[in-house]
Amino acid sequence: MSVRIIAAVAFVAVTFLFSQMAFSMPRGKTITGPVIAQELLTRDAHFYDQYRRYIIDEQEISSLSRIDESYEFVVLFGTWCHDSVREVPRLIKLFERGNKKLQLIGVNTNKEADEKYHLRFTPTLIVYQHGHEIGRIVEKPNQTWTVDILDVISQREN
Repeated sequence: MSVRIIAAVAFVAVTFLFSQMAFSMPRGKTITGPVIAQELLTRDAHFYDQYRRYIIDEQEISSLSRIDESYEFVVLFGTWCHDSVREVPRLIKLFERGNKKLQLIGVNTNKEADEKYHLRFTPTLIVYQHGHEIGRIVEKPNQTWTVDILDVISQREN
């Protein structure tokens, strides 16, 4: 009986230690300013893990790849922000597979960015056409990134 108790206590202790290690894994330093996707994925294990795990629907890739080249996409994010850790790797993978350019700009915990962005929440994806903002998606898409981006573009065209 005492062997079972010792084994149970050991199991609980080991489980607790591993959960604490996972919770306190070192994160990359806060990245501010423009950054290329590969640098972000290399410097922050949490972003890379989300990127690796994300499975994209091929139809989304096809739809995104048909977007006119007159559109530009900028995402402002924080490496410290849980929404950014979840959503930015998805955007990176989607834009890579859709063969579209995505400009990434990291911000600090005060969300300090160029005033032209009027940043309040992270991540924020801003859609531009010919240098003019036509819309934005804040924190996460309502449906999917591709559907929401196409909605922003179609609202502009109507």
